[in-house]
Amino acid sequence: MKKMVISAILALTLGLSSCVTYRPISAGSGTIGTKKGTSTAVALFVGLLNFGDNSMLTAALDSDIHNVATVDEKKISILCDLIVVRTTIVTGE
Repeated sequence: MKKMVISAILALTLGLSSCVTYRPISAGSGTIGTKKGTSTAVALFVGLLNFGDNSMLTAALDSDIHNVATVDEKKISILCDLIVVRTTIVTGE
C-alpha cells in the first residue's frame, strides 16, 4: 500500500511539472492576415541535444508570408526544462 501511495504521488508530481507559456516576440508593420506559419525546435537534457529550427524566417517561409505582422513564441517545458519544445508563430500576408 505504501509503494502504491508513493507511486501515485510521484506520478502526480511528474504530471504537474510541465508548463506551457505564450509570449509576444515582436510586431511588424504588416497587417494581420489570414496566413499563419510555424516552426518548431526541441531541446533535450537542458539544451545538450537540439533538433529542429524555430526561426522566424522558417516560420514565415512555411506559409509564404512576405509582410510579417506578429511573431509569437509558444514554449512547452516538461520535467523542469529537461525537455523544451519551442514553436515560433508568425502571422501576416
